[in-house]
Amino acid sequence: MEAAIIQSASRMNHSILPFRWESGNLGDMIKASSWKIGERILTDRNPWRRAVHILLLLQKHRRKYWNDALANMTGASLAAAAILMKLARTEEPFAAVGFSLGGRVLLSALCAALRDLRRLNRAVFAGAAISSPAFSAIPPALLKSRRIVNVYSGYDDVLERLYPGAHGCDDAAGVAPVRRAGIKNVRVNTGHLSYPNLATKLVRLATETELLGSRTRSA
Repeated sequence: MEAAIIQSASRMNHSILPFRWESGNLGDMIKASSWKIGERILTDRNPWRRAVHILLLLQKHRRKYWNDALANMTGASLAAAAILMKLARTEEPFAAVGFSLGGRVLLSALCAALRDLRRLNRAVFAGAAISSPAFSAIPPALLKSRRIVNVYSGYDDVLERLYPGAHGCDDAAGVAPVRRAGIKNVRVNTGHLSYPNLATKLVRLATETELLGSRTRSA
């Protein structure tokens, strides 16, 4: 996803500042869980016991991978907030895109930023692995100016399969609109692992200039 965003932003003459953190890959989480389940199917011939074990394995492995990613999220959010505050000090317009678990980092960073983010053009959440109610924590000023964009898909099989098992609910922003004033919802028809194909669309959503009237920088 990062490479696709960088390529698209460069073609549109925007500077780009990638932000990396140790999160893992949701697709790999699903595959790993499926591999363990396959082992159970081959080794246990009792159908009832096998079904119970499969359910327990699903829950166990999804939570393990999820918790491993969340363990690094606090530090990542603080680092991302520091970047937002640094960009705010330049007095130049900028934008931010958070994909998947990166959406959780971006949301926490927006809440932790200690500077006025009036130069933030858009914060785009794409396939965000975060609950819709969590968006209520976003600073009111950003909501009032409608600078928050939630990109979601009804075909995101990774979030639909992993998020409920790991988080205990099925209200991930990446699979449904966020029903909150001030948030622009954009529906796309793509799977979670196909979001790189929408990189140009995401950059355009982030860098719309109707609010600032000038070229923006993507972070």
